Amino acid sequence: MDDPQWQTSFEKVYSAPSLQVPWRVALGNHDYHGDCEAQIAYGKTSRRWTMPARYYTRTEQIDAGNAVEFFYLDTTPMAKIGTDEIVYKKRVESQDIPKQIAWFESALAASTAQWKIVVAHHPVYSGGEHGDTPYIIEHILPLLEQYKVQAYFNGHDHDLQHLQAGAVNLFCSGAGSKIRATSNTSHTKFAKSCSGFTAVALQADRMDVRMIDDHGQLVYNATVSRV
Repeated sequence: MDDPQWQTSFEKVYSAPSLQVPWRVALGNHDYHGDCEAQIAYGKTSRRWTMPARYYTRTEQIDAGNAVEFFYLDTTPMAKIGTDEIVYKKRVESQDIPKQIAWFESALAASTAQWKIVVAHHPVYSGGEHGDTPYIIEHILPLLEQYKVQAYFNGHDHDLQHLQAGAVNLFCSGAGSKIRATSNTSHTKFAKSCSGFTAVALQADRMDVRMIDDHGQLVYNATVSRV
């Protein structure tokens, strides 16, 4: 909790007044090079950093009769290990993936929210450098479809993308660092290799998604119906 990197990599970087709000955090592959449990611990004292567990849910009210439930997953154990670093591999392989999948299905089945949105690091499908994540396609996507999840948000690939898998909208917003090439796939609705971010506005019956580049220009927008 006292590691100076909390200041140099988070607190003093994201210091704008508009960013002084709770940050709901999902673990990524680079986090496994360090101590994931330290991030959970930091959330117990930070005003902004919120990660109560490696995977968890959060429900927010949209209005008096409509809610959204966010499901935050830890997908690094589900992705191919791309390094021979021994400590990293041990940390990844120590995680119980079937336990997380069982928890995820149980949480989806129990949800009464009108909107269900998943946030994770790795993509389902992607035209970016890392491409598709086979384990997620096999084990997570069927649950997204079965329980009528409207959207899945991820990073990992350094670009902006919108893809479609059946009725599930897949949004990649990983363009906050050095950008990499991306391309179209059979699932692609939009793909652009540029620096930028994604802004989302959620109402009872629709979700408006805007992708904005580093010059503040709108490069893509999409509307997702609740259905």
